[in-house]
Amino acid sequence: MQKGRVLIVDDDQLVRNVLLRQLVTAGYTCDTAADGRAALEKLTLDNYDVTLIDMVMPVMDGLQLLSALDELRLETVPIVLTGYTEVDRAVQAMKLGAYDFIQKPAHGDMVVKAIDRAVRHSCVVRYGKEMANLAAQWETIFDATPDMIVILDPEQRILRYNRAVAQRFGTSKDALIGRHGHEALCGGDHPLETCPFLLTSTQARYYPIEYCQRQWNGYFEATIVPLRYRGEAVWGWLHVIRDVTSQREAAERTAQSESLLRAIIQASKDAIVVFDASGCITEYNPAAQALFGPPEKQLHGAGVESLFAPEFEEMYLQYRLSAASPTADLIRTEGVRSDGGRFPVEISLSDGEANGRSFTVAAVRDITDRVRAQEALLETERKYRKLLHNLPLGVFRASECQLLMANPEMARMFGYETVDHMIGLDTSLLFDDPRQRDVLVGRLLKQGFLAREEALMRRRDGSTFSGLFTASLVRGDAAGEMLIDGSLEDITEHKHLEAQLRHAQKMESIGQLAAGIAHEINTPTQYVGDNARFLSDSFNQLLLLLARVRMVVAAADKGQLDPALLVELRKGMDECDLDYLLEEIPRAISESLDGIERVSRIVRAMKEFSHPGGDEKTPVDLNKAIESTLTVARNEYKYVADLVADLDRELPLVPCLPGDFNQVILNLVINAAHAIGAVVKERGEGKGTITVSTRLNGPWAEIRVSDTGGGIPEKIRHRIFEPFFTTKEVGKGTGQGLAIARSVVVDKHGGEIEFETETGRGTTFIVRLPLEEPQGQASEPAEAIAGATV
Repeated sequence: MQKGRVLIVDDDQLVRNVLLRQLVTAGYTCDTAADGRAALEKLTLDNYDVTLIDMVMPVMDGLQLLSALDELRLETVPIVLTGYTEVDRAVQAMKLGAYDFIQKPAHGDMVVKAIDRAVRHSCVVRYGKEMANLAAQWETIFDATPDMIVILDPEQRILRYNRAVAQRFGTSKDALIGRHGHEALCGGDHPLETCPFLLTSTQARYYPIEYCQRQWNGYFEATIVPLRYRGEAVWGWLHVIRDVTSQREAAERTAQSESLLRAIIQASKDAIVVFDASGCITEYNPAAQALFGPPEKQLHGAGVESLFAPEFEEMYLQYRLSAASPTADLIRTEGVRSDGGRFPVEISLSDGEANGRSFTVAAVRDITDRVRAQEALLETERKYRKLLHNLPLGVFRASECQLLMANPEMARMFGYETVDHMIGLDTSLLFDDPRQRDVLVGRLLKQGFLAREEALMRRRDGSTFSGLFTASLVRGDAAGEMLIDGSLEDITEHKHLEAQLRHAQKMESIGQLAAGIAHEINTPTQYVGDNARFLSDSFNQLLLLLARVRMVVAAADKGQLDPALLVELRKGMDECDLDYLLEEIPRAISESLDGIERVSRIVRAMKEFSHPGGDEKTPVDLNKAIESTLTVARNEYKYVADLVADLDRELPLVPCLPGDFNQVILNLVINAAHAIGAVVKERGEGKGTITVSTRLNGPWAEIRVSDTGGGIPEKIRHRIFEPFFTTKEVGKGTGQGLAIARSVVVDKHGGEIEFETETGRGTTFIVRLPLEEPQGQASEPAEAIAGATV
């Protein structure tokens, strides 16, 4: 048995041989070196338990070798060989790490015993280092493990714990040592014998802990291992505690997900069927049972062919052979009920694997209602196509500058034989003025729709007609493409009838005002006549007086003035009351002239009001037009209301149709008078007030007509501009006044009309007319057309 390895270092060959023989005989494995350098090379390449070192050598002596061993930290036990005269050097060698020294000449037993002691020392040192390394490794593993480890003594006091415990409790590695396990780790109010940290066992044991207090909030697994001295008495317990909260919660979430998924499948209105790899049913939901057969029919074990039409079996096999990935497209086929009846279905297939077994899930939807709806939709589409074909309105779709679709009526309007001749036309060719198209498109892009917009259209032969557009923006098939769907109505005849209606309404207004106007003229005419008769009588009296004056003058000229003539003249002056005549005749003349002016003013106002005007707008003094209209309408309001005219004299001329504008003001004033008259009649109070004002409001000329009537009831406010809608008694109104007012203001002038009303307080109608022609903006929206046009 080899006792160890020894390196003999000596420059004397004889000494090396003697020592080699002695040590080999004693059971050691030996090697030799002639000097320190050779020894150092061998020590760096191999391991030796003991190195015998001669102190005096020519190359790297003993002390130098010891220094090198210490510097390089080579693991060997050095023993120095020294003579009697080298004791001091031996002491120095001991300081450099030599374990022992042997004086020369050394006896064999002395060397062997020294080597034995050194080998034992080497074993002890090596074992100590190994134990230290093991302890360091254990300490590292002890602290590195994520599980919490606690060692308790027999009194359940903490002997040690790892870093995981310190981190959970937010303390240092030694703060809990010596404290009772229950107090330091648990702190619960349960009895000590039930504390999960004080459980003991004579054998290794595992048990779960569910703890929700202080640091222990969650789920844990604990393992208890008894600690024994050489397998005998237990000196403590090792508690290994693992936090399994996340795993437990994940398992619970998985279970919940599975439960939810199963509930969804069970509640699904679609049939869910699971097939195994051979195509047999392993699971299905109630919807599948209800879809394919009566409740008593069992589907377990049935094949694909028992549920679906034969062609699906081939589709299913192809699906299984094509990598069995989820189908992107739904499969349409027929399902087969237990009674043999067939019905259309859509099927979505997907594959899965569980416990090493593959399966296919089929989601089956009964599309009978959808198929019927599609058939009904196709039938409806056929009907609507027929309706569109026969519709007396032009219907179209346009994109960019081209007409994409039109119905026969559209072609007829523009004088084309068929719709095909219109498709692809540049839509600007359909307008008398292409700028009108740009205006309509601009409004459409801003608002998203057009409602009853008028435009002058041009037929194929160059003739024109009035068209009424209704259109909206719709998305096309291409990304970002915007199309225009709309309808066009030829309203030429309608406009003629509308003009006749407005004229009739104006004539009706004039007829209604005639009695009042006659009364307004009659009053000044009457006192002009009375004054004329007074002037005639006064003139006759003055003629008689003048005759007497001439007689006196003639007598005076002849020098024959008779006092009797003067008496007669004075008598005539008294008889005609000359002072009275001199005072009253100028007044009568002034009153007569005023009456004549009033009559002239009424006649002029009537003439201005009733003048038909032209079809083109002209610059109009709105204040003057309003004053004329108020004059004509005076008899309608003077008995029930006082009129306040608050007119802005700085208001510029406004382009408008004067006749139509007068009609709007008349309608609003008469409505105001009627509203106040109803209140005066109901309450028996005095007069109300009508206020007519004009103002400049940005780009608008704003006219307000206010009354102190009863206001407009809330339930009819949305209808007041409807044609023929009226709340007046029969004979008082036709319901056309506000409808015509709106048509004139909005449609003809591009203006606005709105109202503000308060029940019991009165109403204000607000009319806004643009200061410039709307057509002046025709080119403005061209930049924003972006490919969309009518």
